[in-house]
Amino acid sequence: MSLEQAVIFILVICAIVLIIVFAKNKVELLVNVILRMIFGAIGIHILNAFLLTSGVNIFVGINIGTVGTIGALGVPGFALLYAIALFQYI
Repeated sequence: MSLEQAVIFILVICAIVLIIVFAKNKVELLVNVILRMIFGAIGIHILNAFLLTSGVNIFVGINIGTVGTIGALGVPGFALLYAIALFQYI
């Protein structure tokens, strides 16, 4: 085995070990973000419907950007989206 092959072999083993270690900790985070995205999209739909029936012309669309914002930030992201929509409405 040459020196290059040995270095590559060691790097691959280290990468596999790191992936295994971080995967155990990151699965919970990933599930949390996905659940926030799902419930955030449902919340946007419900609040849009409520505002529409109330006669308020503020609407936040459901797309990858809005769902990603809510997934990353949670409830503050939800409030941020509606604050931006309110600012545009004014």
